[in-house]
Parts: sequence; structure tokens; C-alpha cells
Amino acid sequence: MAQSVTDTCSAVRKLRMAMECTQQEFAHRLGLAIATVVRYEHNRPPRGKALAKLEQIAAAHGMEEYAAVFRRALGSELGAPPPAPTGLTVEAKDEEEKNLLVALLDALRKPGYAKEAKTVRRILGPVVVRRRSDAEVHEAIEVAQLSIVRLLKSGHTPEDIQTRLGTSVQNIAEAFFRRGGPKLFSGPREWESQFGGIVRLLLKDGWSIERMGEEFGDAESFRSCASDLGNHEAVREYEKSIEEDPNANE
Repeated sequence: MAQSVTDTCSAVRKLRMAMECTQQEFAHRLGLAIATVVRYEHNRPPRGKALAKLEQIAAAHGMEEYAAVFRRALGSELGAPPPAPTGLTVEAKDEEEKNLLVALLDALRKPGYAKEAKTVRRILGPVVVRRRSDAEVHEAIEVAQLSIVRLLKSGHTPEDIQTRLGTSVQNIAEAFFRRGGPKLFSGPREWESQFGGIVRLLLKDGWSIERMGEEFGDAESFRSCASDLGNHEAVREYEKSIEEDPNANE
């Protein structure tokens, strides 16, 4: 199955958030500039060695769903089937954590630690349940986002979707920018119309142009749209933030 640019960009962002890293921390982890991570998350997916590194990090943290996305993207880039996963690997952050992980496996696997194994299973049982629950929630969110994209593509306005589904404008925006894209619409006019409708709702909901740029990339596009919508106050606030911090829109 073909994998879209949006899927790969979304996986980068979700991996970072699952690891509870800021973009700066994640960039440092990858040995990249923060601007590169921002592009990876929004409109310019990683390639080559970066994909391999992301796959390794995701697998090391037990996030196989994201590791699989990066493997498929790398396989597509190389013109070959994605490499098969080599099994779960765990990356210890320090020597103490490494020793604890090894001890945990010993307790679960070696007959001499039957009592300890029982205690471990009792303590970690709720954690396992929570992980499964989180996975179910994640799947539900994915399904909801795809449903929103289908409605937008078929011509439903963001306002209509918000009313009919009882969902937030943030959920609609996340589906549009992370799951959608110009290529999903029949032409630029349809894309621009839905884009404008979502920006209008975000502004109404109190979002600043700066925040839109941080969340969804390319703040200048949001500034231009807000100007076209006649929201000059939001434009002035954004331009003021740029004057105070020239790097704010990078």
C-alpha cells in the first residue's frame, strides 16, 4: 500500500510527542537543526539516513506502529520492500535503566524468580492495560481524523462538520493539515476555501497566527489568510511578535 507524505510527517510528530520531547530536544536527539524537525513534522518528510534513525528510535522505545511507517517510507525510497523488523529492541537511557531492564527480564524468564515474576506482573498489569487503552484511543483518533478529511473533501464546510460531529476546531484543523492536503481536493479553489474556513474558526476560537504556525507550519500562509479574512488585529499581533523575535516564523 502506498504511503503518503502526510503519514510520514504525522509519524515524526507523534513519535516526538510520545517520547515527551520538545522539538528542540528531539532535534538534539537526531543531531539536526530544530527547523529541520519542524519541516519533517509538517511538509517535508525525512529521507535516507534520517528515516533509518527514526525507525531505530521508534523501535527502541517499543513504538512499532511508527517504526513501521519509517520502514515503509525507506523501502519506498529505495525502490525495495521495507526491511522486516528485527524484533523489539529497547534503548536504555543510562546504565541504571539498562540493569533494571535486564533484571526485569531475568525475573520474568528464570525459574528461580517465580515469586518476583508474580509481583512484577501484578505491578505492571495496570501499565499493560493502560498501554492497550491508549492504543485503542489512538486508533479511534485516527479513524475520526480520516472521517473529517473525507467530509472536507466531499464539500462539507468546517463549520458544518463542527456542528454535526460536535468536535473541536482543533480536531478539524489537525485532520486537515496532518491527514489532508491540497492533493486530496479537486482543485486549488476547493483547498483554499476549506483552508480559509478552518483559519476563520481557529481565529474565532482564540488562536493566534503564531500558534497556528507552531502547530501546523508555514505561519506566513496563516497570516495571509487572516489578512484576506479581514482579521487585521490578528495580523498586527503576529507582525509584532515577529518584530520582537525575528526567528519566530522560521
